[in-house]
Amino acid sequence: MSKALEPGECPVGFLISEDGRVGPLAVDLDKVSVLSRTIGCDVIDMVHRPIGGETYVIVCDDEGLIRERPPTAFDNSQHVALFGDILVLRDADEPGEVRGLTAAEIRHVRSNLAMLIGNTGRPEIPRTILEMGE
Repeated sequence: MSKALEPGECPVGFLISEDGRVGPLAVDLDKVSVLSRTIGCDVIDMVHRPIGGETYVIVCDDEGLIRERPPTAFDNSQHVALFGDILVLRDADEPGEVRGLTAAEIRHVRSNLAMLIGNTGRPEIPRTILEMGE
C-alpha cells in the first residue's frame, strides 16, 4: 500500500522524455488531460509493462510511432515498444485507478534505465531508454 499524501503534496510519476529529461515529476492524477499534456500528446495509452520484474503502468503517446517520435522504451529483446515521452506510475487499490510512485519504486525504475548515445536524430542529447522486462 502506498503512503498517504500530506495536504498539498502531489503524486509523483517517473518521466522519461525524448528531450533527455529523466526523473521524478509531480503529476495531477485527477485529470486525464493533464497526463496528455505532461507527455506532450493528444491521445494517451496506459499500458502495463514489467520493469525489473515488477509491473508498472506506463502512460504513453498512443500515436507516437505514427508521429515518428523517437523510441523511449524497449523490451528485453531490444524491440522498440514505446515512442515519445512516457510517464511511469503504479496501479492503485481501486481497479482502473493509478497512483504515484514511492521513493523505493522510483529507485527501482531508475535502476532499470540504460543510457544510449546516438541514433536519436539529435546526437547532442544522450538518450535514456527504459528496458522493460524481467
